[in-house]
Amino acid sequence: MQLIQEVEAAGVPPKRIVIGGFSMGGGIALQLALRHPEAIAGAFVPLSSFMCDDAAVYERLQTPELTKVPILMMHGEAGLPRSESNADRFIRPQWGRQTAERLKSLGVATEFVEIPGLRHEMSRKDMDLGRVRNDVLNLHPARPAG
Repeated sequence: MQLIQEVEAAGVPPKRIVIGGFSMGGGIALQLALRHPEAIAGAFVPLSSFMCDDAAVYERLQTPELTKVPILMMHGEAGLPRSESNADRFIRPQWGRQTAERLKSLGVATEFVEIPGLRHEMSRKDMDLGRVRNDVLNLHPARPAG
């Protein structure tokens, strides 16, 4: 939260702040976004992230105000036929998919994007941050990308 507060103090309004993370850092970004939706416009979790089934934030999402932050989750090879050698062996694709499905069921604007050919890694080609930011903000019509 300190970094977000510093960005706001520098003059960037919350509606223009999008956070993200990779792997377990993505889980932290999810927790931050869902616990403090007033502080940011949205969250993107570039690749290979999830939240545990017993994450405390799920209970907090029973409060409708906390479901307003849009989430874009991405994972390599999710849901595609693949050999075990191509799979993300650190964060299983189904964990990310289950997190996205649970968030949707709680009213969070969530999109889960599958990226073929990736394992537990990030791809510069798939991480056009300007496009990703707009994709995240367009998940929630009350938070325009402008």
